[in-house]
Amino acid sequence: MTGCAYRKAAKQGAKYEQAGMYGAAVDKYLYSLSKKGNYIDARIGLMRAAKIYQEQLENKIESSYSSLNDDEVVDNYLILDNLRKKAAPFQVEITISPRTQGQYAESKNRFLITHYKEAQQNLDNENFGAAEKHLEAIINVDPTYENAWELLVISKCEPIYRTGKNLMAYQKYRSAYYQFQKILNISQTYKDTRELKDEALEKGMLTIAFLPVNNQYRYLSFYNSIVNDTKQRVQKANNPFVKIVNLDNTQQMLDEQRRAMQYGLELRTGAIIPVRAHLLLSIENPKLNVSTMQTIKKKGFIKEELPNKTIKYHKVYYNEYSRSQTYRCTFLYDLRSVESGLILLSGSSTATSADNIHYAYCEGKDNANLLSGTWEKQKSPFDPNVDKVNDSFISRTSMQMLVKSRRTLKSEQEMQQMLVNKISGEISTRLLNYNPE
Repeated sequence: MTGCAYRKAAKQGAKYEQAGMYGAAVDKYLYSLSKKGNYIDARIGLMRAAKIYQEQLENKIESSYSSLNDDEVVDNYLILDNLRKKAAPFQVEITISPRTQGQYAESKNRFLITHYKEAQQNLDNENFGAAEKHLEAIINVDPTYENAWELLVISKCEPIYRTGKNLMAYQKYRSAYYQFQKILNISQTYKDTRELKDEALEKGMLTIAFLPVNNQYRYLSFYNSIVNDTKQRVQKANNPFVKIVNLDNTQQMLDEQRRAMQYGLELRTGAIIPVRAHLLLSIENPKLNVSTMQTIKKKGFIKEELPNKTIKYHKVYYNEYSRSQTYRCTFLYDLRSVESGLILLSGSSTATSADNIHYAYCEGKDNANLLSGTWEKQKSPFDPNVDKVNDSFISRTSMQMLVKSRRTLKSEQEMQQMLVNKISGEISTRLLNYNPE
């Protein structure tokens, strides 16, 4: 495929050359050489197309310089210089004429001054988007020019900073948090962004504690499994605004704080995570229902390969067994604000886990060679005109899947765990998707 790619690219480059599209031709030749650096057809094509493309660019620079269009001079020179750099690794040398270099140097100086003044003026007028474009144009040409980098940071960060501050004022802490994170991705030291982000996180965080319920002791293991699984799912999601805390740990920390105050010890004020919402979970009537075993007697064959490689089919009866079970319960959850008592989330649902078995077995026979089919008389020899044996690849595979299929239902603990996964999955999803804004 790589071989096809470099040849195909070189052919496409030649077609672009014929059409007078030398820039596109250069790109194709360069791509071909990137796949096979010593491909002579692509190298010759690059030498030919690059030379003409260089002349076109230098003519554009000459024309733009004469009309004092510094932007076009700079843009075309950068394209030309980039062409020189890309062609060099393939021993294709492009030498920019001193005249073109001089024109670029003069235009570049005016270009930088003009864009810098425009950027400053736009910043003064708080037109941050326009300032950003001018500053990026400067940095693309000269990253060290004046304080263009610092001004670019301001033009990018300041509108986001103001948006974050406004969101904080309207108590939209989660949205503000992500705005401040955008700024930190650009600059780690812009104003007091880090402090504001921490404040937004603290005020927007929903800390949840599970409350014990009356009937949890009837299904203590089941209840604890749901609680623990929910905690793990929430923790694994790494949502900065949703945390599940332990009431016992919180009380322990409060006791430590009281002792610290009593004996004049250092207070660990950041150690306590206040509980802002209580989650009440109720489990009702978990029940396992198991059906009776269903048995269907069927006709089939045992396939035997004789020493002379001929096949013999023995008529047999075999049984197909099937059984199913379901584990079902109703659960209710209620998330309430500790401060206001308002219901933040609530829901109820019936969760069900199901399992079934279906297998085939022929008593006293080699089930590895069991085939399905029909026959008229068991004691008479196999007659292909009367008896039908399903001996195709698909039929054999299907029967072996039945023979090797699981023969015991899942345990009650396994069924219960499947139910735990469903319940904790629903509850954790609702908690993680909850957004007070």
